[in-house]
Amino acid sequence: MRLIFVILLLSIFTAGTAFAESDTHKYNEANKLFTGGDYLSALELYNSIGIKNQNLEYNRGVAYFKLGRLGKAVLHFNRALRLNPDDEDAKANLKYIDSIKKDKEKKDKTGTLEELLSAFTNSFSMNGLTSITLLFYLLTAISISGYIFVRKTGNARRVIGAIVVFSTATLVLASLTAVRIYKFENKTMAVAMQEEIVARTGPTENANTAFIFHEGTVVTTGETRNGFVKVILSSGITAWAPLRDLEKI
Repeated sequence: MRLIFVILLLSIFTAGTAFAESDTHKYNEANKLFTGGDYLSALELYNSIGIKNQNLEYNRGVAYFKLGRLGKAVLHFNRALRLNPDDEDAKANLKYIDSIKKDKEKKDKTGTLEELLSAFTNSFSMNGLTSITLLFYLLTAISISGYIFVRKTGNARRVIGAIVVFSTATLVLASLTAVRIYKFENKTMAVAMQEEIVARTGPTENANTAFIFHEGTVVTTGETRNGFVKVILSSGITAWAPLRDLEKI
């Protein structure tokens, strides 16, 4: 059973979830507690299940949201997406939280080729992008096979043209897919857990204030030093924040 909320609408539906027998009992009991409005007790049971599971992370996110813990809700919805990048419910809930939390910083659209390609690839799920790449690969293979039979006919030029188009599209899509996978696997993201966090120009409490960000804000993280971590906002602005105030996705 997974718990769903989208724009404050709460409902439940059943979904296959692979747990050990004892964990299954905890999971089902937690869902009952949640449905009865005892969100804290439900959360305690969810957190006692020590496995990685998409539905479990999602339900934790819902429970934290109902308790008013936006940072934790954002964290667990993002963890659900890590386990399943195609989770539309988690995406919708994150979009809703973004509309009500304090920080709504958006990356500037520069209109560059990189931005256009990123917008194109991000419009597809990972499964969708992979399927399109495989489709063009098959079309390339079919065109090459077809050329063998028509190379001495008047259709040879058309088939060569198709090979060039399909193979180019395959290479471009494969490259974009690889880049997206690399960024997904290697970029370290974290969520602000405190209501207000002061980011500083250096990794010390005495450094000047660079900016202030708030609970639920997602940042990219870099090196750590003296209990501080370098954080990068979606706009590219960089500063240092206390490591204790962030939690890694």
